[in-house]
Amino acid sequence: MVLEFGKPLDPKYILIDGGPDGVFVEILDKFLKEKELTDSNSFEVMVLTHVDEDHVLGLMDYLKDYESNIQSFRPPRIKEVWHNYLEYEVNSTGTIDYSADSTRTRGLDDNNLQNSFVDFWNDFNEFNNSKYNSSEIRFPSNFTSKSIQQGDDFRRRIEELKIPINTSFHPENEIIVENHPTVDIEDIKIEIIGPSKKILDLLIKKWKKWVKKRVADRIITRGRDARIPNRSSIMFLVSSGSGDDEKRILFTGDGRGDYIISGLKERGLLSENEYFFVDILKLPHHGSEYNVTPEFFDVVRATHYVASGNGGQHANPNSKTLKMIADAAKAQERNVTIWVTYDDTDQINIFRDICPEEDYTYKIKTVDSGKTFFTLELLGN
Repeated sequence: MVLEFGKPLDPKYILIDGGPDGVFVEILDKFLKEKELTDSNSFEVMVLTHVDEDHVLGLMDYLKDYESNIQSFRPPRIKEVWHNYLEYEVNSTGTIDYSADSTRTRGLDDNNLQNSFVDFWNDFNEFNNSKYNSSEIRFPSNFTSKSIQQGDDFRRRIEELKIPINTSFHPENEIIVENHPTVDIEDIKIEIIGPSKKILDLLIKKWKKWVKKRVADRIITRGRDARIPNRSSIMFLVSSGSGDDEKRILFTGDGRGDYIISGLKERGLLSENEYFFVDILKLPHHGSEYNVTPEFFDVVRATHYVASGNGGQHANPNSKTLKMIADAAKAQERNVTIWVTYDDTDQINIFRDICPEEDYTYKIKTVDSGKTFFTLELLGN
C-alpha cells in the first residue's frame, strides 16, 4: 500500500509492505511509472509490518535493482525503514554477537524471555477458548523459521544499501506500543498501536534460536493466528487535520482485532464502552476470519474497509469477515464501502449470496478494468 499526503504540488509518500512475489513487477512498478515517481523522488518511510513472505518479498524485489545503473527506471529513494529486527554478527570463532542497539536486545535476558513465553502460553490458551477460536486454529511447531529467514535477508539488504532503520524511534530503536511513539511527517501524525513488548520479545526469542541453528548448521506450515510474526505486526494510526476536517487511516498489518483494540487503549485513543472511528481501515490479515470478531467491528468503525487478497489458498478476504462488516454497518445504520483487489472470488460470491447488497448498507468496489491498483482519496475541505 502507498500512502500519499502533503501539498498537491509537493506530495509525500509512505510505502507499507510490498506484497508477495511478483507484486512489485505486476503492480507497484506500474503504479510508480504511472505516477512518474523515480529516484528523483523518495519514500519518507518504507514500513515492513512483519516478516511474512506476502509482505516482504515485494519489498525485496523493490530493493533488488535499487542502486543499479543498468535500469532505465529506478524507483524512488528510501529515507528510512521501519522494521522490528534482530541485529547480530558471527565472529571468526563462531560466537554470535548481538548489537546493543538492536531491536529488543537491551534488557532481554533468558528470564525475561521465559516469563514472556509463560505469558504468551497463558494468552494463547485464553485465545483458544475465546470468541476468536476455531476448530482449525492450532499452535504449530516450527512456524516462524521461514518468516525469520525472510526478515533476516531484508535487514541485511537494507544495511548493504545503508538505508537508515528506525531512526524515528531512537534511542530505543524498537517499535512497540508501550513506548507511545508518535512520528510527525509534514501534515500527518503517525501513532504506533502495536506490537506489544511481550509479543516482540517472543519474536526475538525465535529469531535468536534460528540464528543459533543457522550457525550450527553452517548455513544458514503455517498455522492460524497464534503465529508470532503476524501478532508482532507494526500497526499504526495515521491522522491529518483537526476537528471535523480530521482524516484517519488505521494500518493493521496481519495483527489481531483484540490486539488492535488493546493498542488503541494503551495510546489513550479508546475508552471503555466507546467506539473508534477511522475513515479507512486496512483489514487485519487480508480479511481473515481468524483475526476479527463481530465485537471488533462494533468497536472499530470505518467508512472504507480495504482488503488486499486474491481469495486463493487462504480464502482471503473471507466471506465471514465481510459478513461481520455488513452486519455491523447495518446495525449502526451506516453506509460503508468495502474495497477489494479481486471481486470475483468464491468467498466474495458467497458473501454476496448471504448478504445481498440491496438488503444491506454496503457496496463493494474493486480495481477498474485495465488497472492494477485502486486509489482512495481523503480530501480535506
